[in-house]
Amino acid sequence: MNKSIISTIINIILDIILVCYLRLGIPGAAFATLISQLVSGPLCGIFAYRTNPYFKLKKGDFSFSFEMSYKILRLGVPLSLQFGLIAISTMAVQRIVNSFGTIVVASFTATNRIEQLIHQPYTTLGASLATFCGQNYGAKRNDRVYSGYKTAIVIMALFTLLLIAVMQLFSIAIAGMFVSDQSVITLSALGLRITSLFYPALGMIYVIRGVLSGVGDAFFALLNGIIEIIGRFTIPLLFAAYLGFGEKGIWISARVVWALSAFTAWLRYIDYSRRKVSL
Repeated sequence: MNKSIISTIINIILDIILVCYLRLGIPGAAFATLISQLVSGPLCGIFAYRTNPYFKLKKGDFSFSFEMSYKILRLGVPLSLQFGLIAISTMAVQRIVNSFGTIVVASFTATNRIEQLIHQPYTTLGASLATFCGQNYGAKRNDRVYSGYKTAIVIMALFTLLLIAVMQLFSIAIAGMFVSDQSVITLSALGLRITSLFYPALGMIYVIRGVLSGVGDAFFALLNGIIEIIGRFTIPLLFAAYLGFGEKGIWISARVVWALSAFTAWLRYIDYSRRKVSL
């Protein structure tokens, strides 16, 4: 089982115990996240060591290489900046959510927990595609890079259609698994139905990000982070406060950011493929 899924499940269970039953509030949620990561980290290390020979390091593997360090930093720094920008933008969205009161906050939190599980298959697909494209791009097999991209699109589309159907038909039951208050369940279910309509954009983000990461487009990670932080700072406020959507605007606007990010990713893929990959 994907270690991120294990971490998410542990996080959810601990959230219920620490927040709902022990009434620890925000510190309880923080402890739940911390504990889940402390469990997930060693599990990832053990799994990698047992299944991949590259993680079985020897004494001679600890020599320093400036060339390799540069390559790692060139790819890693933009990605880390992307995650940092997204974290900042998430806090901005949370501030708008908090202004609507406790029911909306609880509903938004519940839908986010569910979406953490939804993200995992997309994350795995994108990571697999990045590895596949990286290997074939290095071997000058651009035809296989393009083939992998098309195959991933089909897999993503089929999975997304299934998810949309499940969320539209069973949103009440799914929300009820995470919260007990009826008003929170009702609003959470509405949020899930709204969010599910944007899953195709979410899937495209992960697929295209996987391809671009595989062929070494480090700049895209930073560009994608900038686009997302601009969208998260402006669009939720626009939908929720100025266009009269109210609390519905929180879910609509956050997912419009997905669509904007997916469109940007697609444009970057088209541009990059023409200039460098010639897919």
